[in-house]
Amino acid sequence: MSLNVNLNASQQKAYDLIQKVNSGDESAIDELCMGIFDATAGKWGTDEDFINQVLDSSDAECLTKIMDRYSDVTGSEIYKDIENDYSGKEEKRILNILDNAYVKEKGTKYTGDDDGKLSIQQTAKSIWNGIKDKALSIGLIAAGTVAAPAIASAAGTILTGIFGAAAATVAAVAGPVLAVVGIATAGYMIYKGVTQTVQAVEDAKNAKTDSAAMDAVESGTEGVIETAEGAYIGYQSVSQLVKLKNVANNKTVKLEKGEYGYQCENSKPLDDFSKVINEDIKSNALATNRYAGDTYLKGNINQALATQDVHDCACVSLSNSDTETQVLYHVMAKSSKESIASTVKYIMPEGFDNVTIIPGDAVGTDVTVNNALKAIESINGNVEVNFAHMNAKIPAIVSYKGQVYQMANNTTGTVFKQGDSTSILEFLSKILH
Repeated sequence: MSLNVNLNASQQKAYDLIQKVNSGDESAIDELCMGIFDATAGKWGTDEDFINQVLDSSDAECLTKIMDRYSDVTGSEIYKDIENDYSGKEEKRILNILDNAYVKEKGTKYTGDDDGKLSIQQTAKSIWNGIKDKALSIGLIAAGTVAAPAIASAAGTILTGIFGAAAATVAAVAGPVLAVVGIATAGYMIYKGVTQTVQAVEDAKNAKTDSAAMDAVESGTEGVIETAEGAYIGYQSVSQLVKLKNVANNKTVKLEKGEYGYQCENSKPLDDFSKVINEDIKSNALATNRYAGDTYLKGNINQALATQDVHDCACVSLSNSDTETQVLYHVMAKSSKESIASTVKYIMPEGFDNVTIIPGDAVGTDVTVNNALKAIESINGNVEVNFAHMNAKIPAIVSYKGQVYQMANNTTGTVFKQGDSTSILEFLSKILH
């Protein structure tokens, strides 16, 4: 067969098979039947390119042969596979093409060629399409994209049950949600939905007619959606619990004087950056000015940023893994929660998913640390705030790749070349004018 550069792989496969049929190779009809099955009921999603190429390249005689052979070759039904994979105008268009081809060749309307039970693949596909349709209608997913991991987990685990998983395996989806959430509504919906779906799968396997099988499919679809809704309630509840936890934890952090500076409970000592740094890192590194209270530096997470002489001030390192940006903010002593929050919002409009706060070594840093913590939580109540403490006398604080380190302080200048650090006075000037 000749390769047509204007066709993709699926289109080329369909085109080649049609050419084989036209040349008298009847075995290609069976290959076309399996190709259509694989493009619809045989896979999650639809290979529309293959289907459209078959319709565009086939004459009425070829399409009629496909329709007459489809059930024997695939164990499925071509109309049901099309109906399960398409909807609306596109479904009607394809079925009209098949109807017209059959009438043209046989003088009668195609009425189907399999009155037995649906194949297990058809059952699975029907349930999956039911999930998508109903989940869209109740707003759980948008444009085919799952809105919450819990829904994907619930639907995916239950669908594996269609291929022979035991009821206990299918029901396992309820476990994590119930263990974490522990709320009656989600638990009941998941239990009921899983039970209904497992029973529906068995009913579909044992169905003797299309009608009975489709009834089971509908029941299974409802069970999956109820499970997904329960999982979604659980997912939302977890989010709420996290927020409540953060509110409960929004208490004053107590600091104790350590050997080299103040430290919070569960804080970790800073590692020595001299063990990490090399000439390439040093050549791109920047530092705030020598006495840097109330200034900040922003850069890429692969760029080392430093500040030094943190006494009654505090140091806050923020980074965003998606945008690969980071900020090192030297917070002036006793800055208010509101002013710190305004500064952070301005310098990190993309948000942050990693935060570390380092207290200074002088009395008053506890106020600065607590105001910084409350400011961070007011912006993002879900982020985990880490605490670290100085492990040497008046070290420079270095932020690099989302981690915070220390270096021996340079008493005559800055540890790195001085960067274009912005003072809060300059920041206020920008937003006020």
